[in-house]
Amino acid sequence: MKVMIFEGIRKSYPERLNLVMPIAGDIGEKGLGISPEDEAKLTAEVSIIFHVAATVKFEAPMKESIQFNVLGTQRVLDLARKMSQLAAVVHVSTAYCNCQMKEIFEYVYPAPIDVLEIVRATEWMDEKMLNALTPHLIGERPNTYTYTKALAENLIHSYYTDLPVAIVRPSIVVGSHQEPFPGWSDSLNGPAGLMVVSGRGILRSFYCDKTLIADFIPVDMVINCIVVAAWYSATRHPKLMIYNVSTGVLNPARWEDACDRFLYWTRKRPFRYIAWYPGLHLTTNRVEHCLISFFTQILPSALMDIILKCLCRKDFFMKYQNRIAAGARSLEYFSTKEWKFHTENVPMVISQMHPEDRKNFDFDVTHIDWERTAEWCMNGAKKYILREEETRGEIWRQTDRDLKKGNQTGDRELKKGNQTGDRELKKGYQIGDRDLKKGNQTGDRELKKGNQTGDRELKKGNQTGDRELKKKLKKGYQIGDRELKKGNQTGDRELKKGYQIGDRELKKEYQTDASYRVQRIRVLKCLADIVHLCSLVFFIMTLVRYRSRISNVLNAVLRLLRLVRAWLRKA
Repeated sequence: MKVMIFEGIRKSYPERLNLVMPIAGDIGEKGLGISPEDEAKLTAEVSIIFHVAATVKFEAPMKESIQFNVLGTQRVLDLARKMSQLAAVVHVSTAYCNCQMKEIFEYVYPAPIDVLEIVRATEWMDEKMLNALTPHLIGERPNTYTYTKALAENLIHSYYTDLPVAIVRPSIVVGSHQEPFPGWSDSLNGPAGLMVVSGRGILRSFYCDKTLIADFIPVDMVINCIVVAAWYSATRHPKLMIYNVSTGVLNPARWEDACDRFLYWTRKRPFRYIAWYPGLHLTTNRVEHCLISFFTQILPSALMDIILKCLCRKDFFMKYQNRIAAGARSLEYFSTKEWKFHTENVPMVISQMHPEDRKNFDFDVTHIDWERTAEWCMNGAKKYILREEETRGEIWRQTDRDLKKGNQTGDRELKKGNQTGDRELKKGYQIGDRDLKKGNQTGDRELKKGNQTGDRELKKGNQTGDRELKKKLKKGYQIGDRELKKGNQTGDRELKKGYQIGDRELKKEYQTDASYRVQRIRVLKCLADIVHLCSLVFFIMTLVRYRSRISNVLNAVLRLLRLVRAWLRKA
């Protein structure tokens, strides 16, 4: 419960975390490996089950995949039958469980052989026999993962129709759209790993049809759909419901556009540690892909391992390349084909939700902005997977934005203060004038009661005194206004000088950082050119050294072709 995704709940509602009770178990064991006490508590109190556990290794052995993905599902559903308050069960499958078809609807496709018969057969077969039989079982599917996920759906459809079950089929899952943080991800499986290794310059070529649709779906939208599916099964539709959670029809994005967007943000905000300038070549030409991979990935990695061995250090570049190549091969099937997933049930359920619930549990794929999603996924990979802090340039840019906001706020406060001071000064002037007028009127009335001669002299004296007083008062006001204006002007000049000095210092730091990055990229490009040149020289030297053998091989191939042509003519 200390992981980052619960940070928001931990700050806002810490008491809710106390309601979560973890239970030890294993879906690969009989009875899910749960103790009798925990099982009794589950069957008495639990009403909703989210079955997400599975093995997601594409190339896992058939026995292992069936043990976790098929028998694990059976054990969870057997436990669900014992629950007295059961309201809904949500099973998470994959949109590619029937990938041997081009158009996939929201229903279960029947298996040619009964699921339990396949399970019983795998129990008595040894590993070697089952591995030999695997290609015949999976048929046109690319791996055991998609095959066993289809078997699990058939198991639910054939033997557990009495339960309120919903099946959610997400397509290729990527970083989150909004929750818990934009771009959040905790795994390098799938596109996230592809983004990281290409952004670091380790992967240079990917076997992919760039014109096809890359059916990505943010992970938080999948989670929201799972939650809403449980609500719908518990309150509206207790029979089996299937949801294809996909973007290919309603909000498509092509492989070329997705890679270009991510590489743009990778070059704009690069990773801290890179081996080469970020770039990725997409091609469906196998020869071109192999040549680019050899000269830009395999050969440089081999040379780096040789250098490390000469320095008595541990070599690791080729191990990384082998791991990256295996991951890229597992995605080739999905990057060179295109499917149409029908998603009628998803908008139907959204239309029956309350408007407030639509905001809180948003899984409407038309709301996805792929440009911003690419930026968020890149930032999420840096922050949550690679654990890289913000670079100095990013901190400076944020500081510059904060400084501008502060300057604008200060200007607004200064204007408000000046306006308040002007209003107070005017009020003081008006009060003084009113008091002066009252005093003059009182004195005039008293003086009129005296003799006329004294009155005339007093009037003259009052007039003379009033003129002198007004002159002095005006001079005092003018002097005060001039001093106030001078002070404001001096303060404005000092403030502007401070801003200008700060801007110059900030620009100098930006220029220094930019020149450092440019020099670094130039050095990387020079190193890349040197490696290419060495590779080309090595290739030419190999051809020259073994030219006689190559000539003999080519002559043998030509003779073989002539024999085949002659045989075909006779036939």
